[in-house]
Amino acid sequence: MKKIKITEEQLKRLRENESEPLTKYEVKILELLHSKGADEGSVLWYLKEKLGFDEEEAVQIATLFVLNARPEGGYSELVDVERELDPELFDEYRYALFKFLQDEGEDILSPLQLKETDWSNYSLRVFEWEDEPSEYAIGTEDEVDFAMGEYADSVVYEWEVYFSPENLLEMDAIEFDSAIVQDVVDSMLDGMDTEELAEEAGMLDEYESIEEYYDNLIDGADDDEVDDLEAEKENKLEELADEAREKAHENMVDDHEYYFEQDPLDYLYNYIGSDKEELVRHYGEIDEGAVRDEIINHWEIGNCLSGYDGAHHTFVLNGEEYSIFRIG
Repeated sequence: MKKIKITEEQLKRLRENESEPLTKYEVKILELLHSKGADEGSVLWYLKEKLGFDEEEAVQIATLFVLNARPEGGYSELVDVERELDPELFDEYRYALFKFLQDEGEDILSPLQLKETDWSNYSLRVFEWEDEPSEYAIGTEDEVDFAMGEYADSVVYEWEVYFSPENLLEMDAIEFDSAIVQDVVDSMLDGMDTEELAEEAGMLDEYESIEEYYDNLIDGADDDEVDDLEAEKENKLEELADEAREKAHENMVDDHEYYFEQDPLDYLYNYIGSDKEELVRHYGEIDEGAVRDEIINHWEIGNCLSGYDGAHHTFVLNGEEYSIFRIG
């Protein structure tokens, strides 16, 4: 489409926001925008991309179009022309962000340059300034508190990204079931022979006495007596093994429970192995409330809600304080 030219005189009137009836040129532009179905969300884009206006010209005309919106058209009949930007015409979040950016020295001319996205940042509303380009999340104090709760929930869901298992232990945010100690000890005892059980139980002398006694008998026995003696020896050793296992179990459980209480993660790592995160998932229970409290009470809000620079800005508009975070 051919670009529409604007004269210096016309641009001067637009810049000065003179309170006067619409010129024929202005009527022509506004009627064109109306015929193309432009609205507050698309008018700037249409003026720049389709009609070839630069940023400043487009903002001035778009402001005129929005301030004097006529769903039925007929701009030539408009008598009371609004040219001054009225904050009440804009959503307070959008206007607060606009004024904040101006205070920050940004070259932004109108709230119309801020377009709300169809997605949120942890429930906070997000506005895009396409010309920068940049994206900002904004919310009141209560909304930021709620957003931090949502952020904390996301961290709990992916805790491995943010915490090591050791971190969780330091925060008292994870518990392990001590019943695993019984399983570990039983598994170790199952792998021991009678001599090892006897040694573990402090009954090695009894074991060696049985071995020596029956070995001597077997060495001096007739061939038809050997089988009976070996069976008798085996029975004695089995009885010893049962007794030794009971004593060894009691001794080992005491030692293992002490180790487990001192450092459950290290205990599991040494006796079960595997990745420590995997041990937490299989044998631990995370206290989600403790993790959320740690995040909400001790983490910097900006670092949580600003994915761009970690900064947390505030701006007061009409007595309401808004938190602003650049996220892109």
